[in-house]
Amino acid sequence: MELEEKSEFSKRPIGLIIESIIIFFIIIILILCTSDSSMFVHPSRTYYQKKDCKRNIKELNTAVEFYIMDHPKMTQSIDQNLLLEGKYIKEILGKNYDPPCNYKSLGNLSKDGIFYCELHGDINGMKVSPDDDIKKYWEKREDFEKDLESKEKDKEIKGIICDISKILLFVFLFVIPLEHLIIRIVTRRTKVIIIVESVFCLSFIITFLCYIICK
Repeated sequence: MELEEKSEFSKRPIGLIIESIIIFFIIIILILCTSDSSMFVHPSRTYYQKKDCKRNIKELNTAVEFYIMDHPKMTQSIDQNLLLEGKYIKEILGKNYDPPCNYKSLGNLSKDGIFYCELHGDINGMKVSPDDDIKKYWEKREDFEKDLESKEKDKEIKGIICDISKILLFVFLFVIPLEHLIIRIVTRRTKVIIIVESVFCLSFIITFLCYIICK
């Protein structure tokens, strides 16, 4: 009678181990397929160009500060050629890209003027129109920075959820196959097996979806 109550799985320990191994590899594949793409794919040239462009604008801003310190009564407009001539920069920045980063200035650089890239915008990535006056630019930038700050906070929260989900997925990677194996050895009741496995599977699916959404 006791033998009859045993489930098929509990009579086949080798079959249980094989099933657990299969589940283990399925979970690995799921995690790999949804993991950070940068693990497998190198960032594009455009990504590196944007990053370098931001650094170039910082370098130009620093060069202008030094130029103004040396020329406090400066009246002429400052461009890269002037900075290069005074050895405030080592070379014309942005020319080696395709398309090249063409840097221009808006407003009076000795006061509240800025350098910006025609392709990528200002140092924060905000597009700048040559028709804008400097006052209008700073009004737009204030709104842009507020929006950027809000997006950064959302991104930070999503990043935390994503990191927690990733850790839980790796925990499930080991727990679910073990649970699949142990529960069938410990108990003979099919209902208990179904309930326990349903809880684990549901938890895994919810965690998996959280990771996908926040990624």
